[in-house]
Amino acid sequence: MKTQMLPVKLTDDELLQKGEELADAHEELVEANGELKKNQDYLKNRIKGIQADISDLIRALKNKTEDREVDCEERPDYESGNMQTVRLDTGEVVYTRPLIDSEKQMQIDDDAASETREPNEESEQVVKFRVLQGMTKKEIIEKARELGMEQVDGLRKGELLSKIIEHCEEQGIGIVTGDANQDDTGDEELTTDEDQDNGDE
Repeated sequence: MKTQMLPVKLTDDELLQKGEELADAHEELVEANGELKKNQDYLKNRIKGIQADISDLIRALKNKTEDREVDCEERPDYESGNMQTVRLDTGEVVYTRPLIDSEKQMQIDDDAASETREPNEESEQVVKFRVLQGMTKKEIIEKARELGMEQVDGLRKGELLSKIIEHCEEQGIGIVTGDANQDDTGDEELTTDEDQDNGDE
């Protein structure tokens, strides 16, 4: 005896069961399609990443360079009116743009400040001899040592002042001979008399 696939009429219970199986199969199909799409998206993104790596490697081999993070600094060029971006590893200007109004104003403020600024002993190396002349011999010796002078002991006050002048000229230190509250319209004559030496010792 042999069997053969032939139509058989389904009972009501079998029809209900077939309906449940159909619903389950449809749900499985939806899930499978969703997983397929996720896998496809993952594989597509992976392929794009690999292609990008290949392009970067080809470009690096061709140009013999590679894009990397490099420290840069913006430097104003007031003569040309531009702001330059300079890479600090080579000093090369990599980008130039026009100065904005606030950056141009900074130059005006700096120029104004430099014109009105007066030299002082703290900000610049300046020696005011009117002030030195009012000091005692001991104070002048201390000032001379602050200026880096040696072998100043045993000198008279006038000799000390002369030595300080020579030292300042040799070292390029500014010499202000006018009073702090007086315009420097002329040179003040230094007092080098022995009488003053004796009075200040």
